[in-house]
Amino acid sequence: DGEFSELGATLFPHSLGLFYGAFTKFCGFRPHSDEWKFMALGALGRKDLKYHEFKEKLDNLIRVEGYQIIQNSRYFAYDQPDVYGKAWTTKELSNLFSIRPLARWSQNLDNIQVYYSLALAVQEKFEEIIYSIIRKSSKDTGINNITLTGGCAMNSVCNGKLHNEFPDKNFYIPPYPDDSGISIGAAILGSFESKKRFILPPISSYVYTSSPYSKGAIKRLLENYKIKYTQRNDSWNDIAKLLSQGKILAIFQGKSEFGQRALGNRSILADPRDIYTKDKLNSAIKYREAFRPFAPAVMHEYASEIFHDYTESIFMERVLSVKDSWRAKIPAVVHEDGTSRLQTVSPEINNEFYKLIAEFYYLTDVPMLVNTSFNLNGEPNVESPEDAIRTFFTCGLDILVLEDFVITK
Repeated sequence: DGEFSELGATLFPHSLGLFYGAFTKFCGFRPHSDEWKFMALGALGRKDLKYHEFKEKLDNLIRVEGYQIIQNSRYFAYDQPDVYGKAWTTKELSNLFSIRPLARWSQNLDNIQVYYSLALAVQEKFEEIIYSIIRKSSKDTGINNITLTGGCAMNSVCNGKLHNEFPDKNFYIPPYPDDSGISIGAAILGSFESKKRFILPPISSYVYTSSPYSKGAIKRLLENYKIKYTQRNDSWNDIAKLLSQGKILAIFQGKSEFGQRALGNRSILADPRDIYTKDKLNSAIKYREAFRPFAPAVMHEYASEIFHDYTESIFMERVLSVKDSWRAKIPAVVHEDGTSRLQTVSPEINNEFYKLIAEFYYLTDVPMLVNTSFNLNGEPNVESPEDAIRTFFTCGLDILVLEDFVITK
């Protein structure tokens, strides 16, 4: 009935997110930024002797008592920024695991499998703690509709397992559960305090939130820059045909996405059937680590045919296992462990993007496209037409679809 009550709290420096960030840093990545890279490492982990050793030791580093997360502060230093070179962990952690913290991640490590096993063990410990809090809160309240927020709700591997772990519960994970979503939370909380009930509009309204750019303004921009273009008609058939021929394109349409994920309005798209798509994207466009997977954007009515235990993933917030019969068909989007972080696409949420994927399906019998954010590594996602043009001409993209205008090199 619109009432809030706090069942429990964990206070800094105890934190599941910072715990995960500490191991992100330990493996040579940037905490508060690269946690998804560390998450991707876990897919290469094996449940070997090292994994079991790490898992046993992690049980003594972090635990849940009631609703409170408790960490052993002897091993963590993120509340003491000058300790151990701002490494987030102390020397005791390195001694406990008998491996050194990395200044920077490298694929050329002699003992690389040890770090993969560590990442897998940390990921599973993370999941155990999430599950524990879900079980207790649902039992104590009798509520089976559960929202996950906070930076930890960006862990799409954990999110993808929730439906299987708790089949009798309904989960909602917003498209911006991290700190950026505080703006929406503040509006909701303020509306209750002012006695004006705040109701979220349809999904398409609160995911795509920026100001649109008019086609007239874009046309003038292209003419001012003397950029040659053609204009596409209402059909996406020609664009889908280019994708089916191996072209990699960027799409810029409508309002940009609010949140960490590109959901079809500021996206780079490619053919998921091509085993070399991932290498092309990494070497010529995204310039990122080879072990990191790319995501499929899937027509909603076919998703259950492709993924085990399918549950809707509108905001690209869940990792699900790809069925064996599909893995060889879509190698560009299948991770080392046979999973994908998918985006469910329907006409109600993004009709134009849905129509493009449908045209690709008509040509190929594959109802999905590779979808990754329209940006270069280390840069934010493009927002304006100027951003899109600059990014297009400074990387290996083949085609830019700027609203109705199609630009090639």
